[in-house]
Amino acid sequence: MAVSVTGPDAELKWVYHRAACLHQWQIHDDGVSVTLTATLDEPDEMRLSQRPLTFVVTRPTGAWKWPVQTLQIVDKSLVATLGPQE
Repeated sequence: MAVSVTGPDAELKWVYHRAACLHQWQIHDDGVSVTLTATLDEPDEMRLSQRPLTFVVTRPTGAWKWPVQTLQIVDKSLVATLGPQE
């Protein structure tokens, strides 16, 4: 069963440093892979080139986190493949 989750704001982090702000993000899990799409804002090119990167959604009770496995950026559009939620 496919599942999609959306949100207004999130971040990509390298260790504890912000690599980029993300807006209008969507995660789609089709049971085989988990894909993130988002609008990129305030990218730090150096930090985006580092590994490991983590997709982080801040929640009132903590944070949702996924490791980034692949990353593609074209203009302000981001598409990434995510690993299992941490």
